Amino acid sequence: MEITYKPSLNANALKIIAVTAMIVDHTTFWLVQNNTLLYVILRMFGRFAAPIMCYLISEGYFHTSIRKNI
Repeated sequence: MEITYKPSLNANALKIIAVTAMIVDHTTFWLVQNNTLLYVILRMFGRFAAPIMCYLISEGYFHTSIRKNI
C-alpha cells in the first residue's frame, strides 16, 4: 500500500505566514534604508499579511455558528 502525502495550507499555516510577513514588513520599515531594492522586496513580501488576515476573518465569520440573520 502506497501512502501519499498531500501538503496543504490550513488556517494555522496561513496565520504563521501572515505574522511572519507582518514582522518582516515592520522591521524593514525601521531597519532598512528607503529606496533600495532590498527595502522594496521586503516591503512587498510584508504586504501579503493584510489580505491573508482578511481572508481568515471572512472564513471565521462564515464558519461561526452565532450569526445574525441579515
